[in-house]
Amino acid sequence: FCQTANNYPTVNDYLNSATSSDSLALYNYKMEKKFNIADYSPSTKELIIDNDLRGDFQFYTYIKSETMNFDFVFKDLNSNKDEDRIDLNLYYDDILIDTKHLDDDDNKSDDKRVSLDRKLSLLVPNLPEGVYKIELRVNDDIVTTQINTKQKILSFANKIRFADDNSQNTELITDSDTIEAITTNPQSLQNIEVDKTTFDLNATFKQISYKFPQKNIDTNYHLIRLKKNDVTISGNGVFAFNNDSLLNPSYKKFDTNMDMASTTISYLLANYKLPDDIDGWKYAEIEVDLTKAYRENRTYSFIVSIPGLVLDKASDNYLEIKKIDIALEGKNLINLIKGKLK
Repeated sequence: FCQTANNYPTVNDYLNSATSSDSLALYNYKMEKKFNIADYSPSTKELIIDNDLRGDFQFYTYIKSETMNFDFVFKDLNSNKDEDRIDLNLYYDDILIDTKHLDDDDNKSDDKRVSLDRKLSLLVPNLPEGVYKIELRVNDDIVTTQINTKQKILSFANKIRFADDNSQNTELITDSDTIEAITTNPQSLQNIEVDKTTFDLNATFKQISYKFPQKNIDTNYHLIRLKKNDVTISGNGVFAFNNDSLLNPSYKKFDTNMDMASTTISYLLANYKLPDDIDGWKYAEIEVDLTKAYRENRTYSFIVSIPGLVLDKASDNYLEIKKIDIALEGKNLINLIKGKLK
């Protein structure tokens, strides 16, 4: 627990205080406090997102005395031979509470014949008040062409990828301090408008970063305008298509992009163990409970997250991994069955 001034003797003293979440940043630390909106009231209007969104995404919504109601429309580009299944997952407090599924559209080829509209609905009544996360798990062949909901809040977490649908002047807002843009399409190179200035997305397969010089004190968010789509926008916050839908239930994450001097952050909570140094190599060990891990086709997947690493072939910024050792502990299938039979 770090603080710019010694206002709290212990972490618990701080956590039991009424200090605003705007003053706190987290690093590898899960906050147990529930997020609630004191003056929230359900919407009386329908919210329709008709921007074409390619691939997977996650977004937050908020429920209070209302039925969760989302309708999704998809199309399959059939540009690769992978199985194009669609999985829609609903989480509350990071626990999976509901899931919906669509099988592939039966076109197993890569003939680029776009499928007819495919639909999936998420209708869940009697939910407790709070923040919910909806996750779409698909590959890049799937494009979400419409999201229709009665919910007021719809904020995309960390990333949003716009499909190549010939749209122009797409606007979205964000609370991110820094954003990154990348495209694989030469026709989508452009000057991206951010608030009252621009930054140049001038190369394909290259992630271009832009750091907002200061917080927008009038709106508490930043405006982004894309002249052309087929661009992925990512950042360290959330993205929405209007200010009523913008909600970030997460505390700010401490990373290499955070400028402590220009933020309101005064406190840092971290769960971090320094790696050992063995013959010039850094050595770290972690334990993962696989009973709670996602598995697809009997296979576990993992990624190595490297905050601040620039996706640029010309950069000498890299991570060299000497080796990864994996040791599994627990009951095998035979012992598990024997245990069940006792």
